Amino acid sequence: MNFQKIDLGLLYKHKNFIFFFGNRNSSVEKLKIEFPSLQFSRLKQIHSDILVDAALPSETLIEGDSHFTHQTNQALLALSADCVPILIFDSGSKFIAAVHAGWKGVAQRLLPKTIQKLQSLGAKNKDLLIAIGPHVQFSSFNVDMDVKQKILASLSTPEEKHFIDISKEKSKVNLAAVLETQLEEFQLTAQYISSVDTLTNPEFHSFRRDQDQAGRQYSFVARISEA
Repeated sequence: MNFQKIDLGLLYKHKNFIFFFGNRNSSVEKLKIEFPSLQFSRLKQIHSDILVDAALPSETLIEGDSHFTHQTNQALLALSADCVPILIFDSGSKFIAAVHAGWKGVAQRLLPKTIQKLQSLGAKNKDLLIAIGPHVQFSSFNVDMDVKQKILASLSTPEEKHFIDISKEKSKVNLAAVLETQLEEFQLTAQYISSVDTLTNPEFHSFRRDQDQAGRQYSFVARISEA
């Protein structure tokens, strides 16, 4: 899966769907101009394991961190600034999903729960396309030991690739490796995993770097009408 770099981020466009990972230039307003045929849907992200059916109408933002639909030309947003945006397209059922996975979402197994939801809607492993976007990388993600333990508790067998202890109080955790291992439980792999480190790359927002001054990347997946 080869993403094209554009001014607003990283784009992969297929005849049936779009995967887009935004950079610091992205915003809903700019995305509406760049993709005028799409209607954008977002959640009130709360670092939860809540899944939302985006086809259900709502006058206000619904709380949750993963949403799904099979509507065409509806773009599901995931906002992030060090957290992991995950985009999913099922070529069989034509469902899409956008996941916002901070460490709490990873620890609460939000991605596996999203996969299970899509499977309940008819998704087959062979049809699932999964892309993991720019996020704080292994080398930059230093956490307290209690956070490490909560993340690793989401796995049946934590391995060395998932973490490196750097002191008695701190550890580095590899969020991408944890997510890959969670996918392996379903005999699934991600077709794309970004190596961009949002903390060290100035093209991206980072909450760990900029704290309350940080903005958010706007990423999305959309099922599009076939030509």
